[in-house]
Amino acid sequence: MKNVFRVLPAGLRAGNRLLTLFVDTMPVVAYSKDPMKKQYVEGSGNIYADLGVGNPQEARAKADLAHRIVDIIEGRKLTQAQAAKVLGADQPKVSGLMRGRLTDFSIERLLRFLLLLGHDVHIAVSARPRSSQKPPTLRVYAAQGQYD
Repeated sequence: MKNVFRVLPAGLRAGNRLLTLFVDTMPVVAYSKDPMKKQYVEGSGNIYADLGVGNPQEARAKADLAHRIVDIIEGRKLTQAQAAKVLGADQPKVSGLMRGRLTDFSIERLLRFLLLLGHDVHIAVSARPRSSQKPPTLRVYAAQGQYD
């Protein structure tokens, strides 16, 4: 579809860390800029899959984990240098993490960061019905409550 743009909720702007970390949790709805066309495309619910990113489930899981880590760091009002000390990383890595630059971080490393921040991590594996036509999923669920 030509001339398509993404509709974002108020407060999410391009270049904003919030866009990087939260946009993947919203369904993508793209509208045509042409007022004569009323076509739209509803997204899959995973922005990384909609954008054609390789291994989109892993990308979304990493973004969800990073989101939780950033919430904890901000909730504790830690500086990047203080967070780096707790996480056993250097300050530039923490800066990248907080800005949503996740290529240098594996899921395993992000899980370790959560443990170092004093949070429990539970991993559940469940069987899919053989009749399911959907591909297997990788999801991160966070318990409700404070991230301090």
